[in-house]
Amino acid sequence: MNLPRGSWLLGACRALGRARAGANCDANLGVGDAVWRATQGAGNDEWRRNSPRPFGLGLPWGAGVVANARRAARHGCALRLACAPRQTQRGHDPKPDRLLAVAGVVATLLGGAAMAQPLTVCMADDNPPLSYRVQGVAQGLDVRVAQAIAHETGRPLQTLLFESKYERESTLSQEVNALLSSGVCDMASGFALLAGDVGPPARPTARVPDYPGAKRRPQRPWVELGTLVPTRPYHAMAMGLVVRGPARENATLADLGDARIGVISGTLAGTALSLYRNGKLRPHLVSLSQTQDVLEQLEAGRIDVTLVALNRLDAWRLAHPDTTLKRAAYLHPLRINIGFVTRAEAGALREAADRVIDAAIADGTLQRWALQTGTTWFQPTLPYVGAGIGFGDLTRE
Repeated sequence: MNLPRGSWLLGACRALGRARAGANCDANLGVGDAVWRATQGAGNDEWRRNSPRPFGLGLPWGAGVVANARRAARHGCALRLACAPRQTQRGHDPKPDRLLAVAGVVATLLGGAAMAQPLTVCMADDNPPLSYRVQGVAQGLDVRVAQAIAHETGRPLQTLLFESKYERESTLSQEVNALLSSGVCDMASGFALLAGDVGPPARPTARVPDYPGAKRRPQRPWVELGTLVPTRPYHAMAMGLVVRGPARENATLADLGDARIGVISGTLAGTALSLYRNGKLRPHLVSLSQTQDVLEQLEAGRIDVTLVALNRLDAWRLAHPDTTLKRAAYLHPLRINIGFVTRAEAGALREAADRVIDAAIADGTLQRWALQTGTTWFQPTLPYVGAGIGFGDLTRE
């Protein structure tokens, strides 16, 4: 039911009247969804423009009633004014039982709405195939897993995509901690499970990164950080060899011959290539700057082969469906588990996430989600939280 602009308050009051009369308006309310729809963009035009809508939020007519009632309460309308007797009733002394009945309905609806708060999951923006936007809507493997966790908890999903920029004053893990510790989100996805980034914070405070609705950076307060605890990993990062044609599809690092090998210094892949067998490949390395896209250089024919995190290749394929780039046979043995992270206090939420992830891996659901989202999926490895990445990890064959 679509109400014309300016009529939501009257519609809410009439609907409450119908509810009192016995209409079954609350049979399929979806209360948490309605509250999210009503409050998500309150007083914040930037949020309304940029925030992706959660998946699976089908609002029935009854849920719209709750949203409108909620808006009435938020705008400070007293019950006797917001839900006054219809003008067809005559006289100046409406029966008290009718006002009490309407008040009861509103109290019930608003009380129920408060119990179904959205599950807000923060995700890195522009991080395909795990999390990214298509026409403002969040997509990717992280979204699919988050949907299942929200369903397990009985809460509607709300995704919040943030942008992290290099800052001398904080790291990505500290920015994620600030998002969780400030209450902006309940959990965060796509988190590399390394010992140095979970547990107690390395510093006491940090600022949140950019996200829809955030204040300008100088106005953002310093947030006291809490202890981060991860869920089970749902994916593992792996590096693989990528080539430009079928001739080298079976290649390994040991038999690249005179191929031009693209590397970006300062990256895990670039370091691994430089260290391989005490520098065996160095005469064939083509150094690229941090501002250059190694896959773009490979597609253009300026290099013949490169080593990248395979999620990078997935992202390239999503953006360039007609690409000629192919994954070769070689996989570097390094794995970095990827999971969700919460504050230590959110034990029940982590338990729900672990149940979902364990079941989805066991029955093949996670692999199917990965296929549907264009993600090259790797089974998480033990230990779930790695000690860190050292020289030995990069030089293993």
